[in-house]
Amino acid sequence: MKLILRLFFVPTVLSMSSTLEAHPISPTNGMRETSPSSTAIVGAHIIVSPTESIEHGTVVIEDGAIVAVGEVDEVNIPDGTTIVIAEGLTLAPAFIESKLPVQVIQQQGSDGKHPNVRIHPEIHATSLPMPDGRMDTLRETGFGAACIVPDSGIASGSTACIPIDASQERRGAYVATGPMTLRFDYGGSWGSASYPGALCGSVALMRQTLYDSIWHAHNVDVANQGLAIPPMPSVAFVALKDVVEGNQSVLFDLKHESDVFRARDLANEFGFDYAFLGCGKEYRRTKEIARLGKPIVVPVNFPRRPDVSTPDKIDNLSLRTLMDWEQAPTNPKRLMNEGLPVAITMDGCNHGSEFLRNIEKSIDKGLSEEEALASLTTVPAEMMGLKERLGTITQGAYANIQLIDGDILDPDRTLRDIWINGNRHRLERDRVPSGANSFALHIGDEMVEANIDQEKKRFSLADNEEQRITLRNTSINRDGITATMDATSIGQSGWGSLILVAVGDNLTGSLTLANGDRLAVWGEPIEEYNEEQTGTCYTGKLDVGPTKLDISIVIPAVEGSAAIFNIGSQDKTINEYFIDASTGKMSGWIESRDGSRREFDATLDGTVLRGTLTGGPTDSTLYLKLGDEQPEEFEDEQFVIEPLPVPFGSYGKLSPPSKQDIRFEHVTVWTCAEDGIIEDGCLIIRDGKIDFVGSMNEAPPTRFGENVFVAKGLHLTPGLIDCHSHTGLRGGVNEWTEANTAEVRMEDVIDPDDVDWYRQLAGGLTAANQLHGSANPIGGQNSVVSIRWGDDSDAMHFPQAKSGIKFALGENVKRSSGRYPDTRMGVEAFIRDAFLAAQDYEDAWDEWNNTPEYTQHRTVMPRKDLELDTLVEILNGDRLIHCHSYRQDEILMLLRLAEELGFTIGTLQHVLEGYKVAEIIADHGAGASCFSDWWAYKEEVMDAIPHNGAIMHDVGAVVSFNSDSNDQARRMNTEAAKGVRWGDLSSEDALALVTINPAKQLHIDGDVGSLEKGKQADIAVWNGDPLATTSLCLQTWIEGARYFDLKEDELLREEALNERTRLIELALAAAYGDLAPPEQAAAPVEIAEEEYTCQHH
Repeated sequence: MKLILRLFFVPTVLSMSSTLEAHPISPTNGMRETSPSSTAIVGAHIIVSPTESIEHGTVVIEDGAIVAVGEVDEVNIPDGTTIVIAEGLTLAPAFIESKLPVQVIQQQGSDGKHPNVRIHPEIHATSLPMPDGRMDTLRETGFGAACIVPDSGIASGSTACIPIDASQERRGAYVATGPMTLRFDYGGSWGSASYPGALCGSVALMRQTLYDSIWHAHNVDVANQGLAIPPMPSVAFVALKDVVEGNQSVLFDLKHESDVFRARDLANEFGFDYAFLGCGKEYRRTKEIARLGKPIVVPVNFPRRPDVSTPDKIDNLSLRTLMDWEQAPTNPKRLMNEGLPVAITMDGCNHGSEFLRNIEKSIDKGLSEEEALASLTTVPAEMMGLKERLGTITQGAYANIQLIDGDILDPDRTLRDIWINGNRHRLERDRVPSGANSFALHIGDEMVEANIDQEKKRFSLADNEEQRITLRNTSINRDGITATMDATSIGQSGWGSLILVAVGDNLTGSLTLANGDRLAVWGEPIEEYNEEQTGTCYTGKLDVGPTKLDISIVIPAVEGSAAIFNIGSQDKTINEYFIDASTGKMSGWIESRDGSRREFDATLDGTVLRGTLTGGPTDSTLYLKLGDEQPEEFEDEQFVIEPLPVPFGSYGKLSPPSKQDIRFEHVTVWTCAEDGIIEDGCLIIRDGKIDFVGSMNEAPPTRFGENVFVAKGLHLTPGLIDCHSHTGLRGGVNEWTEANTAEVRMEDVIDPDDVDWYRQLAGGLTAANQLHGSANPIGGQNSVVSIRWGDDSDAMHFPQAKSGIKFALGENVKRSSGRYPDTRMGVEAFIRDAFLAAQDYEDAWDEWNNTPEYTQHRTVMPRKDLELDTLVEILNGDRLIHCHSYRQDEILMLLRLAEELGFTIGTLQHVLEGYKVAEIIADHGAGASCFSDWWAYKEEVMDAIPHNGAIMHDVGAVVSFNSDSNDQARRMNTEAAKGVRWGDLSSEDALALVTINPAKQLHIDGDVGSLEKGKQADIAVWNGDPLATTSLCLQTWIEGARYFDLKEDELLREEALNERTRLIELALAAAYGDLAPPEQAAAPVEIAEEEYTCQHH
């Protein structure tokens, strides 16, 4: 637990009598209030902590703190103490809300504020208006304290921990300044949002802002020494100074489970500690999240039951949506099983009953009640550094206590009172029983009869001989019953003070005698039970296959009375009910919500009722027993937390594939190297590398235990490579809000769970160049990935690839109006100016870096600019430009500008008029990555021809074919074949367009792209000529591990279908059990992002 102790600053030192209970500042006009400062809660079952309880105890509160707790007969109650009788009730620590969002309201004015409206770290949560309505709801649910969190922005502001008192004057903070809140916020519709408009931009802005804080702090220090003019004031940069110096931790508010990895990378870059406010879907990547070892707060706002009311709606349900519905309640337990500190928040639940019912769902899915209670008390208390003061009922702790009628986590419990810092909030005011009016009242060892008439406000007692007991000062109100009682009637002396309150249908209280002794009082209704009127109730389960539903049947004892069948929350009369007393056979029917008739047949055998319910979607069996005892035959099975596939949903696997040592024999090998095509070849893989490639005649002997794949008639090629992809980029591929976004990185937003990766593996693709979109002249940095389905984004990153960036020319970026540049001339001028600024920037940093270290603390430091850092890398040849381009004039402009500034273009993307300037492209040394045969899809590509790639290839340019499409990337082999069709290329040269040539363009040809000894074993296995449209990819291997297998795919499809069927049956059963349609149709959990291609914008 040491991890969580660093989360918050040292708690504010509070004197309960002076800080939280504010002193009056107005003069007292009259007598001073002299209410007792201490309270004793007597006779309750006390939950001291999640692991400790006292069966019959007393708690004494004084000046807002707990001063004593123990068994009733062990605690001394001071004179003058207010007594609260809690016999039959439960006293528990008040819950702690770990995430209470508070609306951010920025003050007017701009002095020192960050220019981006999403950056406002200077805000303190305590300065914001409190959500009083939400605080009322929390208090009525049993919460006594909350971590308040600014609810919007990227750098949102500092959190705080406060009591949830009804009085604003009593909300002094437990922790005045907690962790800084950061979230990857972005968005807005196309054309209307401000920066950042994409997730990649949000990460970049967060990084830039933190670097700005470092720069600002340094130069302020220099200015304070009188050695420079102070930098421009910035409350934002000052507010982040403690974060970048490691003195304030960070709470990352997650929108998606993958945000944890962006958070980790940011924290590692800047060296601060952190924790998570989770999104509730961490179960999708539990193992990876657990490896970070960070505390996490999780919501329990689980998905609604999927809408299965019509076949169309069922068809629209994805497997992932159905799995989310089933698995979301397992989230807290899965994280706890990995050893993480987990707190639960009510955020996302509208009402306390919804919150507690959802916790009950988690308990049904394996979470223990002890773990659930800890996640609401001791765990958040420790996260906030308040372990000794909150979350337990112990001496010295703040008196945050809830008094409950029922079990603490029961959704149907009644919260009577809650004390917050010793201040009592009365929630359940009606403390006089509403049902029976006669009670058997136990006072000490004696029993008397009590009679209550609420309408006439009368209360009386009678002894065992039905003699009235003398009472004085009787009072009946919503707070309970009080009276002064003749104690001699029960063998005591003198008068006694009687207090009674209702606990459910019973009474509880105490009788305090003149000598100070206190006798416990307990009363239960005296009812006349008429079996003939009531009938007999049988309870049990209805077995509907995938689930078991709670049911009960009331059998009338009087002929002609209705028999009642209850499923879930609705009663249904059994029509044409009949019972044969001699055989115990019963029959009848009930009407389903859809109007259909369901036949009921059962046999009564003593205390057991067995039968069937037919006529619905599926026949159901019943097994019930007399009374409330659970039938052993249908006892709920303990839910087993099973491993989940990664990625979560279709085609996921429990673990990534492992490397294999294998030899392919008698196979046709397309090497895409000097050896060309080898008939009757052999390829051997060992430790993820190609150990041998050649003919069978030259192959080394088979090693003992070596896997042998006799592949006669099959073809092996290098894994295919797509040099222009937008697959698997989360949160948008275009940071289109600014003309220069060189600071954004596609590697920050890799989505390893995109199912298109799996589909592309099925087409033999093993690597891809993930590019930023084409909305800006200077776009974002690229990401080259190895398509490792089932791994995380770290494993997908291709470290050997040379860094790159996306540029764009033409109609996409000039945009005609609304943002500079508006013309093609403006595009050239803009790019040139950006590089000239980068040269000046590099000169400034060279000067700084040449300054002796011992004088740097006295020297003004240049501002680190992530945009210009990227452009400097281009100027120095450390980063490639991949430029979206169509027309010959723009292609020439960029090549000449690059030569003027001294660098070489990496690839010209699309380059549809490249054939017009092919020799110039080749002479410059740029690669050309083009479509195979796309043309005429917009005005500026009207001169495109399908022979383009072959013409550039023939003059010596390195040419590749790309997809720019999630779908087309599945068929890159047939795209390559078009080079033969249109350009008369040889089969080997055509295959090179999607193997070794894109590898050269991405500078990964030393590792992949051809089948040569020592290279990484990325291969595709085909059942025929790889360029034939009739050929299928049978297997795809990456670094010696088989990531796709066509035979395995058949099993995965069947498995997905079976799982989907099971979950739909479960949803249908749940819907049937409710006997009502969903109140609101469940929205799909995952909204598919629109596929982006460069022709769209």
